[in-house]
Order: sequence, then C-alpha cells, then structure tokens
Amino acid sequence: MDTNIEQLLPHRFPMVMIDELFSFDQDSAVAVKCFDDNSYGTLNGFVTQPLLVEVMAQTVAAFHGKHRQQHGMEPSLGLLVGVNSFEFMESAKTQHRLEISIRIDKVLGQFRIASGTIHQLDKLIAKGEMKFYIND
Repeated sequence: MDTNIEQLLPHRFPMVMIDELFSFDQDSAVAVKCFDDNSYGTLNGFVTQPLLVEVMAQTVAAFHGKHRQQHGMEPSLGLLVGVNSFEFMESAKTQHRLEISIRIDKVLGQFRIASGTIHQLDKLIAKGEMKFYIND
C-alpha cells in the first residue's frame, strides 16, 4: 500500500513502530516493520518483548486509521486496555523484517478485541490477544 503510515496513526517519530500497512480488509490487516540496531526498543541485536506487543497494537491502530481514512476521517485516539495470553516463541532479531497480522475478533461498542501473530523469517515469534478502547 502506498499510504504514509503517519496518515493512519496518531503516533509520531520516534514512537511509530510499523513501517507499512501491507494489506487490510474488513476485519484484518498485515503490517511490516524492520528494526535496525539503533531503533528504540532494541537491545544487542534483538527486538525487546514489550516492543513486539507495541508493534501489534500499532497494527490494530493502523487498521482503524485506514478504515477511517476511507471514510474521509482522521485517525482517532485509542487506548490499549489489556493484553491477554501473549506468548513469545522466539526472539526477534533486528535487521530482519517482522510481519504482523491482526484480526478484529469482537466489537463491543467502542471496545475491540483483536488477536494477532508476529512472524520473522517464516517463524512464529509471538502471538496474543489485546483489548482496545477506540474513541470513534
């Protein structure tokens, strides 16, 4: 997709943690990110686990931003209000692209429940479920 990621997110540098919303549809999206060794949240050639949670949360934010953009609206503010059953299977390395896939599983008014996975070099790095409040 050719959209500037900052048009979809309320975040700004240095806190933008995804490079591109690669694809999206009605209830899912895929984003990509490649961290270098000097990126915020990296340590000794690895991406820290809290940063992996953040890239998934920002993929959900970009998903909502893209839907709002399609309706001529600006990105809305939202809050990550819960992280459930998040598991880390492998360590994520810098210099290699992460593929972040999310799916909106439930919409309860202004609350969203999303699940997702993070892959790198065809390996499952992390997976989990998150809860959000979206100020629509």
